[in-house]
Amino acid sequence: MDRHNFSAAEKPSAGGGCCCWVKKRKNTINTNHPLRALSILLTFAVGLAGNIFAQTCDIVVQGTPSISPNPVTSGNTITVTYTIKNQGAGSAGASQTKIQIKNSSGTQITAPTFSESSLSAGTSASRSRSVPIPSGLIAGTYTAYVILDNLNDLNQSNTSNDFTPGVSFSVSAPAAQCDIVVQGTPSISPNPITSGNSITVSYTIKNQGAGSAATSQTKVQIKNSSGTEITAPTFSESSLSAGASASQSRTVTIPSGSPSGTYTAYVILDNSSVLSQSNTSNDYTPGVNFSVSATVAQSDIVVQGTPSISPSPVLAGNSITVTYTIKNQGVGDAGTSGRAIFFL
Repeated sequence: MDRHNFSAAEKPSAGGGCCCWVKKRKNTINTNHPLRALSILLTFAVGLAGNIFAQTCDIVVQGTPSISPNPVTSGNTITVTYTIKNQGAGSAGASQTKIQIKNSSGTQITAPTFSESSLSAGTSASRSRSVPIPSGLIAGTYTAYVILDNLNDLNQSNTSNDFTPGVSFSVSAPAAQCDIVVQGTPSISPNPITSGNSITVSYTIKNQGAGSAATSQTKVQIKNSSGTEITAPTFSESSLSAGASASQSRTVTIPSGSPSGTYTAYVILDNSSVLSQSNTSNDYTPGVNFSVSATVAQSDIVVQGTPSISPSPVLAGNSITVTYTIKNQGVGDAGTSGRAIFFL
């Protein structure tokens, strides 16, 4: 056997990581350079060792993740806080973390994913992740799991510690909400109205929600034809149990000097937004139109000074003359009128 050849018995045994040998072929290895074959073997071995013994990362969650708020009402959001550490000897590249939420039956209800930045060996990073809890969940105990390297992107020395034990938290069903509305169309009287006088706005308020409505405030807003608010008084509303209704009649004064024209009244429920309602878009009624006429200028006639009488004295059966001055001190014209003279 030539010293530069390897026999079959000299091949690396099975399980050694590779099967490699150099076999002399004619004109391939020059027997005048016996170290060339050894150099090729050593180069291959170094590369193989680099692949086998490359330093790997190992990311874990330190301690137990925390959840807040706990309990949480369905339809709201929890914050899952945890610290991720790379306890391996090699750097960890960017990866993805999944936060899985399961109900008490083990059924997944949501599982959002989050991007993780790279971590050098021995370093750690704190995370706070927002996880929406779906609306409509029944009240009960739920469990959150933090799953690191969800897509298996990393070259880790240990992947069994990528899953945290479940952390339990409570979900409560949302409280029954009210929903107050104005039934039908509000009425306005009198219509038309003279500026400076008052209208009565009548309406029926109903709670069509499943929960009780506490006391609230209603605004009756009056706008002119240009959409400008001219007055907007507010009124207190009593509480209403689910399904209950109440009729209201509200007095609204139209400011003096308002020009003649078409005006619009709007009834706005829960004006201060104090109620927890399932629907707030129906708190506004469509506008109801009414007419305003300008105040008529009025007269005001008076007698100036003291009337005079002549002759005085006078014999019974004769006549006297009563002289006086009448003045219209009002802003409107005074029409014809009668007058009477009384003797006491």
